[in-house]
Amino acid sequence: RQAKTGGPAEAKGFQFVESELVEALRKGEWVLLDNLTAAPSDVVERILSLAETPQTLHLFESPSNETLSSNGGIDNDFRLFATVNSSRDGQEKLSSALLNRVISLWLPALDADVTFNLKYEQSPDQWFGLELYDIVIALLADIPASKALGKILLRLHCGLSDKWCHGVVETVGGA
Repeated sequence: RQAKTGGPAEAKGFQFVESELVEALRKGEWVLLDNLTAAPSDVVERILSLAETPQTLHLFESPSNETLSSNGGIDNDFRLFATVNSSRDGQEKLSSALLNRVISLWLPALDADVTFNLKYEQSPDQWFGLELYDIVIALLADIPASKALGKILLRLHCGLSDKWCHGVVETVGGA
């Protein structure tokens, strides 16, 4: 970011500004890196040291060339979480170095019971009790006619999901 200096005669220059990640490290905040497989591999490798013990991060770009670590600079309450979607085409593979340093959890798709079973075989009145439908209805609870809106949204989701599976539509960026 360009820094403005005191007077008009002084030269303008650039000033190092810490990223939100570095601020979170210092403050002990929790960070979620959503869809880490969409990040370039050099970015993932750069933060790999945060998955080690002790955690470290070298700030080569800072004027002081500072190194943060869990022994100084990284708050003990800092936590790093990441999500990945390994089923998308064009995604980066995560390195074995990273996979050896993390705890992996796999969760089934919330719509697994909706997309095939309900697309054409069941009426929307039979959607009660399905996990995704229950979640949608709970999120829409404060909206009048939430059940009707929930059915419309799930029909839209099922239709788009079916078209995506058959290559009729694709996500932004082709992912």
